Amino acid sequence: AAVPSHQLDARRDLSAAEQGIYADLRVTLDEIHLLQQEHSALPTPEQLAEEGFAPFVQDASSVSRGGHRWQLLAPAAYLGLSQAPATSGSLLMRVQGSEPDIWLNRSANLAAPSDLTDQALIAAGWQQVVAQFDAGVTRQHRH
Repeated sequence: AAVPSHQLDARRDLSAAEQGIYADLRVTLDEIHLLQQEHSALPTPEQLAEEGFAPFVQDASSVSRGGHRWQLLAPAAYLGLSQAPATSGSLLMRVQGSEPDIWLNRSANLAAPSDLTDQALIAAGWQQVVAQFDAGVTRQHRH
């Protein structure tokens, strides 16, 4: 199944570095929600790094994946600006609900978007990362 032009398939359309960061963001979202409940506010990227959560920690792995500089955008999004767009694009994760909403932009010298609506992100060249599960990948056997 083809994805719309403003979307990327998490398995087929991302580089290895982007897949790693995408997976880390999906896992860390649970921790973000827990910290948000605990402190009645979203944790900053610095707090997440101190807690040791990838991809917010600055370590050898984060450097090899593009050296993203993370920031918290209002009202509820994390932006990782890539320092090496050829390795990995910049990633944006909107925190809304239990499912991660992750976007990618491979442009160099990217500025933080001020409007985080779907339409504004698409117009600015961002593409939503989607995880598609089709019959070729997930086989369900009913007995």
